[in-house]
Amino acid sequence: MIAGIHAVGIACPLGVGADAVGAAWAAGTHRDSDSIGRIKLRRSYPRHGALVRRLDRVGKLVAAAASAMEAPPPGPVSLGLGTDLGCAETSYEFLGRLGTDGPRAVQPFDFPNLVPNAAAGHLGLLRGWTGPSLTFTGHEGGAHGALEWGLDEVAAGRTAVVGAVEDCGEVRRRLQARGLEGRHPAEGAALLVLGEPRRGEPALLAAWSAFDPHRRSAFVGGADPDILADLLERVQADAGVVCRQVFPSEALVGAFAGMAEHDIGPRTGRWGGDAALRAALAVLRLSDGPSLIVTASRGGGVHGAVVGRAP
Repeated sequence: MIAGIHAVGIACPLGVGADAVGAAWAAGTHRDSDSIGRIKLRRSYPRHGALVRRLDRVGKLVAAAASAMEAPPPGPVSLGLGTDLGCAETSYEFLGRLGTDGPRAVQPFDFPNLVPNAAAGHLGLLRGWTGPSLTFTGHEGGAHGALEWGLDEVAAGRTAVVGAVEDCGEVRRRLQARGLEGRHPAEGAALLVLGEPRRGEPALLAAWSAFDPHRRSAFVGGADPDILADLLERVQADAGVVCRQVFPSEALVGAFAGMAEHDIGPRTGRWGGDAALRAALAVLRLSDGPSLIVTASRGGGVHGAVVGRAP
């Protein structure tokens, strides 16, 4: 089963919206900051001012990505989000405030944001989507878990919005304090609207994961060559295409650099859910043919997906 990609929404340091981010990549623009900066949502969600004020930054990031795309109308829409760090940033802030100011600093609306699936729940409320909502927390593979689930939802006749989100300010600061400048992730969110495929239009053609728990990688990722080769073969066989363009995670750029038959897509930095961003960027570059999105996770997994045009 394949799924049509009817829209994409992006919020990352390069900009908000697929057009803005695509133009920045085409122009070779790169921002030194790993942060998007202040996120304003009141105009995007004028009827939900109280809920918007209660969102943590993870919720704001994914809400910004959703506001920058043509989203499905309210109704039974399935929602799947991948995340690596989840609500870690919100928990850092909450515990710091609790330790400094005591229980009087705690508000009832603090608690919903302290669970990893809060962002998906809040986005469903903002958009009026009443279908099932799942959050995938498989390290860097969380976004791929959402993509695979989205294929199953479309196969069952449902529209699905899938993607990933990361907020990692405190994690970034702690890594920088340890001198790990090149290893800190950046924040962002990316969403794809999946539904019935339309011939010749963007589609998610396949998604696959392979695991070897005995070969866990370091924080920056890594992959056993045999697992990587197996994944490439199986994903492309499932999709029925050969991908010359590859969008690898940072950990796998070196593995593909020596393969002359592959064109390496733009590097998107390190944030746990950036596989969703790479899938969205692949949609913007379909003129170059089908693309393979491939990711290594520190939990011992290698994950792949193929974006191309529906037959």
